[in-house]
Amino acid sequence: MNKYSSYELFKSVRINAEIERQEEGRNHEVLYFHKVDDPYSHLTIQSIEKLKSSYNISFKPILVGEEDAEAIHETSLYSKYCLEDVKRIAPFYDIAFPGNSYPSKEIDL
Repeated sequence: MNKYSSYELFKSVRINAEIERQEEGRNHEVLYFHKVDDPYSHLTIQSIEKLKSSYNISFKPILVGEEDAEAIHETSLYSKYCLEDVKRIAPFYDIAFPGNSYPSKEIDL
């Protein structure tokens, strides 16, 4: 276990992966987990172009579904505070969060 949790091994793997990425001419990749009706995802999706224009990165979106109900202690409070949190965060990133309800689960194509 000490070998696999070694910081030196971690650094070595990271350095080798970075060398390989540069040799292949690939951008840094950001895995982005998106939930259609999630307030945090709503903020993030509006920030992607700004991040891409500021950094040499590419995004790989991964669509996710509902949270496991057992993982959320107080479901009603969780929903309420997520929404309030996003409404407080959005102005710091010049992002509009338009309302007092969660984004729609419907996807407009």
